[in-house]
Amino acid sequence: MEADNLKGFVSIQHCSLNSSELDNNKSLKEQLSERFAVGTSHKCKVLAYDYVSQVFICSLDKRIIKAKFLHPKDLHPGMVVPCEIKEHVQNGAFVVIDGGGKSLTGFVRSLHLGSVPFQHPEKKFPVGSQYSARVLLVQGNKIQLTLKPVLLTSEVPPLSRFEDAQPGMLCEGVVTLVLKTGLLLTFYGNVKGWLRVKEDTEKKKYFIGQVVPCYVQTVDVTNGKLTLSLKQSSTADERTSKKKKKASAVGKTYQLSVTNCTDVALEVESNSGSGTVPAQHLTDNPNLAQLLLRTYTPGDVIDDAVCFSEVDGLVFTVRPSLREYFKSKGSAKRTRIREKMLLPCTVRSIMPKQVTLQLPLPGSNITHVKSKDLCSVGVKDATQLGLVDHQGLMSQVVKVYGSHECPHVTTKLSQCWDYSTEACVSLLCSFWQDYDKIAAHMKEQGNPLANLVPGDRVTGEVVAVENCGAVVRLENGIQGIATPELYKGPLKCGAKVEGTVLFIDFLNQCVELTLCHGIMKRINTVQDGKLDNDLGVGTGVRGEVLSVRQEMIVIVLKGAGRKQLAYLPSRCHMNDLVPDLQQYRIGETSKMIVQALVGGRIICLQQKFVFKLIKLKARAAVAAESAKRKVDRTSQHQKSELSNGNRLGTSEQELNTRILPRVKRHEGAGYDSCEGPTNDDACVSEPENETKSGEESSDEDETAFLRRLEAKAMKNYYGNSTSNEVQETSHNSDDYITEQEMKQKKRKMHEEGIIEDCEETYKKKMKTTVRDELLKELKDIDHEGGCNSGVETLIQRKEIKELKNLYCGQAARLSVSAGFVWDADPSLLPAAAAAQKSDSSSDEEEVSKTEGKSKKLSRVERREQARQEEERLRAIEQKLMDSETGPQSADDFDRLVLSSPNNSMCWIKYMAFHLQATEIEKARAIAHRALNTISFREEQEKLNVWCALLNLENLYGTKESLDKVLEEALQMNDPFKVHTQMLQIYADSGKSEEAEKLVSLLTKKFRDNKQAWLQGGEVLLKLGKLEKARSLMQRAITNLDKKLHVEIISKFAHLENQLGEPERAQTLMEHILTSYPKRVDIWSSYVDMLVKNGQLEAARQVLERGVAQKLPARRMKSLFAKFLRFEEHHGTPEGMEKVRQMAVSYVETTAGRLDDEN
Repeated sequence: MEADNLKGFVSIQHCSLNSSELDNNKSLKEQLSERFAVGTSHKCKVLAYDYVSQVFICSLDKRIIKAKFLHPKDLHPGMVVPCEIKEHVQNGAFVVIDGGGKSLTGFVRSLHLGSVPFQHPEKKFPVGSQYSARVLLVQGNKIQLTLKPVLLTSEVPPLSRFEDAQPGMLCEGVVTLVLKTGLLLTFYGNVKGWLRVKEDTEKKKYFIGQVVPCYVQTVDVTNGKLTLSLKQSSTADERTSKKKKKASAVGKTYQLSVTNCTDVALEVESNSGSGTVPAQHLTDNPNLAQLLLRTYTPGDVIDDAVCFSEVDGLVFTVRPSLREYFKSKGSAKRTRIREKMLLPCTVRSIMPKQVTLQLPLPGSNITHVKSKDLCSVGVKDATQLGLVDHQGLMSQVVKVYGSHECPHVTTKLSQCWDYSTEACVSLLCSFWQDYDKIAAHMKEQGNPLANLVPGDRVTGEVVAVENCGAVVRLENGIQGIATPELYKGPLKCGAKVEGTVLFIDFLNQCVELTLCHGIMKRINTVQDGKLDNDLGVGTGVRGEVLSVRQEMIVIVLKGAGRKQLAYLPSRCHMNDLVPDLQQYRIGETSKMIVQALVGGRIICLQQKFVFKLIKLKARAAVAAESAKRKVDRTSQHQKSELSNGNRLGTSEQELNTRILPRVKRHEGAGYDSCEGPTNDDACVSEPENETKSGEESSDEDETAFLRRLEAKAMKNYYGNSTSNEVQETSHNSDDYITEQEMKQKKRKMHEEGIIEDCEETYKKKMKTTVRDELLKELKDIDHEGGCNSGVETLIQRKEIKELKNLYCGQAARLSVSAGFVWDADPSLLPAAAAAQKSDSSSDEEEVSKTEGKSKKLSRVERREQARQEEERLRAIEQKLMDSETGPQSADDFDRLVLSSPNNSMCWIKYMAFHLQATEIEKARAIAHRALNTISFREEQEKLNVWCALLNLENLYGTKESLDKVLEEALQMNDPFKVHTQMLQIYADSGKSEEAEKLVSLLTKKFRDNKQAWLQGGEVLLKLGKLEKARSLMQRAITNLDKKLHVEIISKFAHLENQLGEPERAQTLMEHILTSYPKRVDIWSSYVDMLVKNGQLEAARQVLERGVAQKLPARRMKSLFAKFLRFEEHHGTPEGMEKVRQMAVSYVETTAGRLDDEN
């Protein structure tokens, strides 16, 4: 081609000729002459210029013409390009850049893969995934990119040359080095700058890989130096404008323009900058996200999109539930967040024990939810719930922290759902809106599925019949599926059948059919979503379940339903992660209530389900009202106590110390001190179960009170029956003596013989004395106005049997009917009361044992008893200190692991202890306990426990349990180490088939690791697979670097010598020595192998061959030293002398040669 005296040349490869367009009957020259006739004009693209021939090298290929770039020089720093992950290496990842023409290879360093460094980037960025990247540096054919979201969405102009830097200019750099004096930042185009940070506390905020916005302070273009600063002096107007720019965009509505469509998100532009719309942010139904994503094309405009997050760049959402939330409540500010407040959220990452959520808050919006707080159903592994990234959920705030921290939330269904039917219906309505949009797009694309609607009659041929159903090929090539409940009788392949469409599944590209003629007659061919007699929402109808799906339940209505298909929501809320689908059975008929008529479809709910929701809602309302009343009653009681504090004074304090902690004045709770209940309707009694638990928690207090009265009665009784000394002591004591003093008095009475003489009289009088003291105490209290008078009447009806039981150490419960309240003393809580009760009962048993002894131990007997107890304790301590015996029981092992929680050997011994007793489950439990206890820093210790658990499952578990444990171990540890350990386990247990599969996987996944090939070869040789091991060696030589070939062959030769055929091992070593005679290490290794086999003469011959060579003096010295040691250990003195003579001869010959050269 020629224009303005410029000539160009197009090669045949660039003439845009397809093989399908070529005519075999004509030559290529004739076809080119016809297509590109002289004088015709064609559009081309200039690729290069040949200065010798002075012509332009061009291309007519349409693909190359449309390409954005073809060579690395077409790229420039700051340019955004699409890329695909090709391979992960130690310090980054290689990517393929597709510009429409020739693919280019780029590299992304580890610190540029994300906002923070990743320990396992291959999990976050799997091979084959596509992303948008920004060019950092282009040097020749080398291209460096970044995947940092902050840099991708930044509006700050990229700084790629020192000449472009101006003082006061805003730029964004990545921290590559942190020192005491400051930070080293890198920019685009290999531009580096120094940011001085003075305070140590500020330096702790930065980490390697962090993106830091800063300002240029000074520029030295000649020396390539750049100094930076975090602050910039600016005027008030500039500061105001910056604040406006920094205003949060979360919760604001934008109009978006789609610029690119990837497999996981839409790349969009807005007036606030570029951002993304993840697929899950297009819908509230996770199963429709990918289908909705395909309905968008570059250039589409999205109205009413809301900014959800700006942490990792702008993330927009068009999810109906989020748009409705922001429309009704506006943007969520941290200052407005309160406990029990509902907030929408999205799933950010999923781990077995916890799920990371993202809240629509400005700034830091990441929070973590444990698996137990994720759903109402107990789930141990959160990955089994089927959650996906960016899936929408609703959360309730559990706890609010500081203004800069994200609140703690829960996503339990019981906490986030008010048991309303609107949530169920709105979720299904949203599904049908998205479904109709997908169907319209499919129809535009010409998909035959879009021409079908539920209720259509179709015919087809049966192509397969399985236990799960039949597969039918329809006339238009569409695949239909019918479950066994939807056809009667046996079906044969090739049979012609007729059916009715129930649902069109665009995701799986099939339709769900019913082939049962009885059901087909009950389905109207015209599905208009109308009922008889213009019945509408709220109408009760009967329906039969036809299909149970994850998205909905398909039913057919009877009677007034006019044989219309209707739909029930399978999930009652977006947080219903484990829907109960077993309650719906195909063919079951039940009563339904019409909830909505939307888009020609009828949406219903089961009548029993609606009634259940009403009961749950009423129960929740009652519980909330009860809790509110309880709070009001508590606050009223506190106010009443505060107002009456001066009037009560000291008498109230005395009253609180003299009566039961549970019996006290409670004027604010609806009861007067002496008149019983008041007429205040707001004051209600506590529920029966709460009263019962409160009584149990205060049993110990009643017992202590009655025992105190018993002590007072005993004091009075003993005061009249003992000597003057005892009487004087009793009169000088306090009104209430302690229990210890009571024990001492009883012991003294035993010694003086008083109790033995009048024991019967004492028991009789104690019944009356305790009762009188109790009545006297309560009368005094009543006289002071401190307790209800009904207590006296109740105590008078106490049976003497209860008082007798109290004397024998059994505490009788004091029951009162009115005037009692719960005390706020923490010691009266159930846990504290139970502990006090156990202590009290043990003391009572001790007293009863002391009283029951008819004879006191003598001094000699007490010494003997103490000596025996001391010997017993010494024996126990000696046993614990003796390390040779080791732990012998579960308690011993518990103490051992408590003392060394990070020692894996202790835990493994504990597992072996249970395995010896054939307690497999307990051994598994110990393993999981060890994994949860050992510190995350002790990676090797944890790996040891994982290996022990894998060994346990391999020997005693099933294939499923072994695969599950292996999968968890691979996630939590280095995959290579886990695979190699599993390989040894298979080899030790003799599982050759599993070992061969694992060897194949190991060598494919870690083909560049020589240890993978060596481990695989060793295992195959152990299992007797000699030919496969030798084949593996050849594959290793093919895949590994050439410099590793000698080492690999040598290692395989040693393995062959140990586990295979020694003759072949010697052949391999001879082959290496022939090719690499100067490798002294191979000579030494060969000799060691022969000595190990007992072939001393062959080893001596090899050494003689080695020293006969003409090698450098340093290597010959090693060979002679090896030869001399060999003769010293395995030879004779004559042999040693011969080696010395050979060494001397070599030195003389070498010295003479050097003299001749000089």
